[in-house]
Amino acid sequence: MASAIVLLAGLPSCAKAIDIGHQDDDAGLAIEAGPVFVAPSDGAASDAPDLDAGDDVLMCAATDCPAGWMTCLGSDGTIPAYKCATKVTSDPYNCGGCGVQCSRGASAFHMMPVCVDGECAVTCSLGSADCNGIPDDGCESDPRTDPNNCGGCGNKCPAGVECLDGRCGCPDGYTNCGGSCVDLSSDDSNCGQCQLDCKSNQPADAEAPPPHMYYGCKAGQCQDLRCFQDTGQMWTDCNNSIRPDGCEVNVAQPDLKNCGACGNECAQGEKCFSLSATGLACQCRNGTTYCPGVLFVSTETCADLDNDPNNCGSCGYKCPGILNGSPACSHGRCTVKCNEGMADCDGRADNGCEASLKFDARNCGSCGNLCDVGSGQPCVDGICPMQACDAGVTK
Repeated sequence: MASAIVLLAGLPSCAKAIDIGHQDDDAGLAIEAGPVFVAPSDGAASDAPDLDAGDDVLMCAATDCPAGWMTCLGSDGTIPAYKCATKVTSDPYNCGGCGVQCSRGASAFHMMPVCVDGECAVTCSLGSADCNGIPDDGCESDPRTDPNNCGGCGNKCPAGVECLDGRCGCPDGYTNCGGSCVDLSSDDSNCGQCQLDCKSNQPADAEAPPPHMYYGCKAGQCQDLRCFQDTGQMWTDCNNSIRPDGCEVNVAQPDLKNCGACGNECAQGEKCFSLSATGLACQCRNGTTYCPGVLFVSTETCADLDNDPNNCGSCGYKCPGILNGSPACSHGRCTVKCNEGMADCDGRADNGCEASLKFDARNCGSCGNLCDVGSGQPCVDGICPMQACDAGVTK
């Protein structure tokens, strides 16, 4: 009879015959050496042969790859580490079969090759679209800037109107200045007209501004006193009096009494510094430890010395990298965090997470779960595959 491969997790190559259709409800099912009988449920989908209700199928270890999986050489001709480890239904380098590479769709046409159900296809790269339906020019349109397909295929802008970030023209009250929509009535860099910068065009007839202040854009004129704020400088009027001292505090600089904002005073033991792009803030709360950092190696931070792999047990102690995984820290000691599908089954640090739980027949699905490697049974996607034995169907 023709054999169909069925994936059964955690079963040896052959186990004791179990008459599922006639077993005693109270009987124990201790699995020993021998074949396995599997009775398909009524109406349930199965890869096994069609059987009458109550029939049992004798199952043994499968040695061939299940449908959709193959054993393919590497791109450089190297022998693969595991049998049946290539999924030819989705691998663009082995699409439908070993060595069948999906190369159509060069980057010049903004396309990427993909493998779908064992067939080569192409998809548009991010920010591109095939709006004319012509394969020869690939994904020819960028809906973010294409006035004929603005924001989506077929959305055409009126004559003379640009497509700006997927939108035809600028909203009411805004003007297109060099590809950006700006409000000429209040934009310091485009005040009253495009490219008129207030910071370099202060009014000649106005009183000199107080310290760290300038005349910003208001009603299309550079006439509104404002605190000077730029990269690294966030001058602020913290005492609510612009004369005579103007904007007297730079809240972009560490200040325990004005940390990132006027009046934001850090508590005892806290530090004022930035942990992200959000800017300065009072840091090192909730039992974390302040680590000052070392020049060119690390930056200041608040570390959980029990769990931070970059400051494990003490500031600056970085857990070493590991193969097929990433360093981790637990209770102040370096540990291992394996990548998905990998595991450290031998407990050795020098070879990292050495076991592939998806394809290692000695650790199939979990460490120590052994497929029948003697007969050549592979591990496929974390399961030891089974198939109907030559003995066929029994009652």
